[in-house]
Amino acid sequence: MNILDADTLRGMYRRMLAVPASRRWAFGLLMPGFAVAIALLCDADDSLTMRCVLLPMLTIVTLTDLAWRRIPNWIVVPSMAWSVGIAAVAGVLPSALTGGAICFAAMLGLHLLFRGGEGDVKLFAVIGAALGGSAGLEAMLAGYLLAAAFAVLLIAGRLTRRSTGPVLAGHLPMAPFFSLAVLLTASGN
Repeated sequence: MNILDADTLRGMYRRMLAVPASRRWAFGLLMPGFAVAIALLCDADDSLTMRCVLLPMLTIVTLTDLAWRRIPNWIVVPSMAWSVGIAAVAGVLPSALTGGAICFAAMLGLHLLFRGGEGDVKLFAVIGAALGGSAGLEAMLAGYLLAAAFAVLLIAGRLTRRSTGPVLAGHLPMAPFFSLAVLLTASGN
């Protein structure tokens, strides 16, 4: 028995939606706050503190995108608020807003051209605000390259098994690839 079959995932999604919205939003607001508190207790610099905001968000969006093909606002919006707040305290608010706007615009353009997910657009606004425009665009490119490599592996696997039918039965969830790309590019910057 597959533990993540379609009925199980639908049930998990219904249970998550049964949690009052106020609790989901409170959870989304507190999770980045805990990461920031840990960073501050460890005497992290402002750049590392900004990156710490991303960790809980990337974890949650990866799981929700894999399970339900959704990137929930209740984690993305509070993460953006934390990123902007930390940038304001650190004195780099214009840079954070510019980075968020650049990444939002780039992902919105890709969304309009190729019909990607709207959650990915919001996700990259937060990534751009936390990492900056240049690092955010680098993570975006790396995420798409990781997804392309995975798709090639899927196709190669299908060809070796001589399977017929569609390789991808639907859209490929991009949040796992974007999350991995952010971790890889943020560690290099």
